[in-house]
Amino acid sequence: MHLRPLVAALVTASLASTPVAVLSGQAHAEWTTEPSHGAVATAPAVLLGSQGTTFLAWARKEPAGGQSLMVKDRPAGGTWSAARRVDTYPGSVENLTLAEGAGGTAVHAWLTKDATGVTQVMTLDDSGDGSLAPRTLSDGSGVSDSWPELASNTRGDLAVAWSQGGTIRVRLRPAGAAWGPEITVSDADARWPVIGLDDAGRVTVGWRQVTGAGTSLHTSTGPITSTSRAAWTAPDQLIAPQHMARLGSIAVGPEGHVVAAAVSQRVPEDTEILSTWHRSPGGSWSPSLLGTGNANTELVVDRVGLATLAWTSNGVSRVSTAAPGQPWSTRDLGTAWIQDLVIDQDTGNVVMTYLVGPSYTRVVTHREPGGAWRELSSSPGASGLLLMRLGVNGTDVVLATAKLVGSDMVIETAAWDETAPVIRSLTLPTGPVGQPLSFSASVEEWLPYRVEWDFGDGASATGASAQHTYTVPGTYRASVRVVDAVGLVAVRTVDVTVTVPPLTGPGPAPVPPAPIGAAPAPAGAPRILGLDLTRKKIRTSRAPRRTRLVVTTDSAASVRVVLRRRGSRKVVARLARSVPAGEARLTISTRMGKARLRAGRYVITAVARNDRGVSTPVRVTLRVRR
Repeated sequence: MHLRPLVAALVTASLASTPVAVLSGQAHAEWTTEPSHGAVATAPAVLLGSQGTTFLAWARKEPAGGQSLMVKDRPAGGTWSAARRVDTYPGSVENLTLAEGAGGTAVHAWLTKDATGVTQVMTLDDSGDGSLAPRTLSDGSGVSDSWPELASNTRGDLAVAWSQGGTIRVRLRPAGAAWGPEITVSDADARWPVIGLDDAGRVTVGWRQVTGAGTSLHTSTGPITSTSRAAWTAPDQLIAPQHMARLGSIAVGPEGHVVAAAVSQRVPEDTEILSTWHRSPGGSWSPSLLGTGNANTELVVDRVGLATLAWTSNGVSRVSTAAPGQPWSTRDLGTAWIQDLVIDQDTGNVVMTYLVGPSYTRVVTHREPGGAWRELSSSPGASGLLLMRLGVNGTDVVLATAKLVGSDMVIETAAWDETAPVIRSLTLPTGPVGQPLSFSASVEEWLPYRVEWDFGDGASATGASAQHTYTVPGTYRASVRVVDAVGLVAVRTVDVTVTVPPLTGPGPAPVPPAPIGAAPAPAGAPRILGLDLTRKKIRTSRAPRRTRLVVTTDSAASVRVVLRRRGSRKVVARLARSVPAGEARLTISTRMGKARLRAGRYVITAVARNDRGVSTPVRVTLRVRR
C-alpha cells in the first residue's frame, strides 16, 4: 500500500489548541486530536493490531526548526497514551508506514532528511510500553525520495524495500529474529519499489526500471530468511520498455496469491492503459486489461486470491474486484479521490475511504466477503481535509485524518465498532454473611468500556474488580454489564451463594474465588480457569467464518479440545496445543482440517493435561449459521 506524500507549502507554526471535530455516521467513538504546528508534507499512519491496540504516528513541525516523529497508542479497552517524541530531525519526516510485527508490536518505517538533503530509511519497534529506540536501516548514501515500503504477514515476519543508488534494496526480519543484511534485488536504474509478503514467508518486490529503451516493470521473489540475492528469483518482466510505465500497487495474500496493477503508455500520444496481473501460488503471472486513463491505485487480495482494486482515472474513481482467472467487476464512485484501502486477512473484511466532490465529502465504506459495500460514515463539507489512513481488525475500524485548521495541521482519529464486548471469564465467590466477597470480570473489547455490577440485593458497583458484603444468607442472582464507548452491551448473570457462618469456634477459613466452570483436579494437575469464545456465532457462507477459543490455565499444560454437535457423542473435530500459564487462543473455523462444520450448535470441550494429571473438562457452546 502506498502512503503518498502530500505536496503542501509549509506555513507559519500555530501553537494554539484546536477544537475536536465530530464525525457523523454509525457507531463512532471518541476522537483524539494532536497538533502538528504547521503543515507537514506527509500523511499520518495508523495501525489497529490483532491484540486490539491502536498505534498512531505523525510528523510534527517544530517551532525552532526541523520535524519530529510523534507516536501514541491506546491498548485494548484503555485510553490514549500521551504523545511521545521518537526523535527530532533537522530536515523532514516523510512517508510514514506501519505494520504489525511478532507479539502485536507496531513496526514503523519512515524517511528522514537532514539539512543537507541526505536521506535515511529508519525503523522503530513500538510495543506501547514507552521504550522508543529508532534505528537506521540504510547507509544514507544515495537513498531516493521514494517511500520505504513495509510489509508483514500474520506470523510477524517483516520486509522493507527502498530505492538507493539506482537499485532496489530490501532488509528482512523473520518473526522473533533481528533485521538481516541489506540485499540488492534489482539491476541498475531501478526506482519506486512495492512489496508484499505471504504467510509462508515469500517476499515479492516490484519496481520500474528506466533505460534508454524506455521504462519497464519487473518483479522478483525471495524467502524471508534470505541473506543474499542468490536466493531470489531472476526478475520477471511484466511490461517491456514503454514510453511510460509505473507499477502502482502490489498485494500479496496470506496463501501466496499475488496481484499487481500498473499504468503504461507506449508513445506520447497513446492513451494510458491500466493493466493487472495475477500469480497463483507456485504459478506464473497472468495479465489482464482493466481500463484506460491516468490511474492511481490501492490494492488488496485475500486468502483465496480475490483482489480488490481502488483506482482513479481522469477524475473518476472506481473500485473493482476479481477472483483468480475471472474478469474484473467494477463499481463507479463518481468524482472522488481514493485515500486508503485495507483488508483484515482473518475475516476478509475490506474497508475503503475516499473524498467525493468539490465539497470533499468524507466517506468510509466496508465490505464483508461475498457482501456489498456498506457505508460506515459520510461527512459532508470536510474543508481543509488533506489525507486519511485506515486500520482494521475484524469488523473494528480506526481512521486517522490530517487536516488544516487555519495554519495548523491537526491529526485526528475516530473509531467504529459493531461488535459488543465479550466477557471472557468471571471470578465469583462463595462465602459467609458479613464477609467481603471479591468479584472480577475479564473483558475483551478494543474500545474503552465500563463494567457495572448488580449484586442481586439492591447494591451495585463499577470496575473490572469489586467487593461486596452480603447481610443475609441465600442465593443471589448477580449480574455484570459491560458497556463500550459506542454503547454496545454484554451482560452475564450468575448465582452467588452466601452461607451461614458457624455459631461457635473460630469459623471456617475463607474460600478463595472459584472461576466459573472450574472444578477440583488431582493434586498438581493443571486447572482451566476460564473458557470462552471471542464470537459465539460464526457462519459457513460468509464472514465471520472463524472465532477464537480463549483458554486460561493456572499452569503450563497441553490443552486438548474436541467439538461435537449438541446432542451427539460423535467427535467432529479435534485440536491440541501446548500452552503456557495464563491465556491462550485457539482458532475455531468452519473448516477444521478435513472437517467442515455445518449449520447447528456445537459443544466445545477442553481439558488441560500435564505429567501429574488431567483437569476437569470445561465446556462452551458455539453456534454455526449458514
